[in-house]
Amino acid sequence: MIQSQALRPRIGRPARTAVAIPSEMIYIDTASTEPSVNLAFEEYFLKNKSPGESYLMLWRDQPAVVVGRYQSIFAEVNLEYAMTHSLPVFRRISGGGAVYHDPGNLCFSLIMGKVTPGMPKVPELMRPIVQALARLGLEVEVTARNDLKLEGRKFSGHAMMVQKDRLLLHGTLLFDADLGALGDALRSPFGDVETRAVRSVPSSVTNLRPYLAAIGTAEQFKQALKEIIYTDMPFVERTVAESELKAIRELASAKYGSWAWTFGGEPHARLRFQCACGEVDVGLTLELEKGHVLACRFDPDAANAVGVQEIERRLTHIPCDKDSVLLALQGSEAGEAVGRCLARFLPPAQNIAVGRSL
Repeated sequence: MIQSQALRPRIGRPARTAVAIPSEMIYIDTASTEPSVNLAFEEYFLKNKSPGESYLMLWRDQPAVVVGRYQSIFAEVNLEYAMTHSLPVFRRISGGGAVYHDPGNLCFSLIMGKVTPGMPKVPELMRPIVQALARLGLEVEVTARNDLKLEGRKFSGHAMMVQKDRLLLHGTLLFDADLGALGDALRSPFGDVETRAVRSVPSSVTNLRPYLAAIGTAEQFKQALKEIIYTDMPFVERTVAESELKAIRELASAKYGSWAWTFGGEPHARLRFQCACGEVDVGLTLELEKGHVLACRFDPDAANAVGVQEIERRLTHIPCDKDSVLLALQGSEAGEAVGRCLARFLPPAQNIAVGRSL
């Protein structure tokens, strides 16, 4: 499933366009398929350029999961699947829901100036994309949530971030993505999650490739989309300066490749799951905040099991990562059994970057 979170309209304010129509769009080629680098490109050009400059980026990633700024990874991602399949997890700066990236998924980023209060109308910002798809022969439906669908199935979701007098609108276009991996990665193994974090909304999805017989690859789709957009709006391509690229790579490594940003940014959540303790399965609840365990409680029916209270004590106030949990429960047979069960669903240790090397 591809998942997204709709923008919440401001109550009491009429909808209005809050952006200036650009006289010229600048196209930036990131020349990267590393998710941390592409996320850093977006942030750099959002926060470091004039409100009068508008940018478009079309890019593809190596396989990865990207969650929204205000989401709980534990509630959105199957970390056991992700780690088993070398699928890194990243947190972006915008809100919205969790998405799956791979080379068959074309991402777009639109960065432009904001000139009036209020949130802009997303369909107006999406018009260049929608018109380009129409020129390719696709009858696209724009839903009430501003997702894009084809024959009732979703192929594109978006998220937005406003930074003072600039905004970033970005999203995905499924062309030839691995939909099986997408569904497996975006399925949390925790059946019972309590959180005030933004939750993704599951949708039935489709790829665009079956509808575009003349386009064989995602790269060809990218070039076709780019050429069509170029014909509808004045564009200029700009080379990224070495000083800019240096700053972007530093941001990619220090922020998007770090445990502190990705998992340390976790909102409050309670996770409940079943694990082996001795010869029986028992229920265990973890209360998490900012990537750490605030409290650990077994279900009441496990209160008399051997070692339960010691396990609860050892698991409290530690980082919620695989290595910290296994280390905390060493030396106890029951504790080590719980640790092995729990560690399957946990991220790597804090000193291990969550992304690939740059």
